[in-house]
Amino acid sequence: MKLVLSFFLAGMVTLSGSAMAVTDTCELKAETPSKFLVLDSNGDEVGYIELRSDDSWKAWVNERGAAIETFWTPEDAMGHVCRNRVID
Repeated sequence: MKLVLSFFLAGMVTLSGSAMAVTDTCELKAETPSKFLVLDSNGDEVGYIELRSDDSWKAWVNERGAAIETFWTPEDAMGHVCRNRVID
């Protein structure tokens, strides 16, 4: 829960890294203490990640109707949403 609190207090967190292309940048925006919207570089919501009771993270990508994926870190969950978002 300490990790969630630090994300929540920060308000928005930017994630970019070697797992994503250089142009892929997404941000987290806290919706609740355990659910975070994933925003693309234009500020559009592209999905969300949510902390589960077993300390895993649920990731859901908007527009694709993709199956919900499970990850063990918020960075991996957010990276999944950012990489799999629909790009117009």
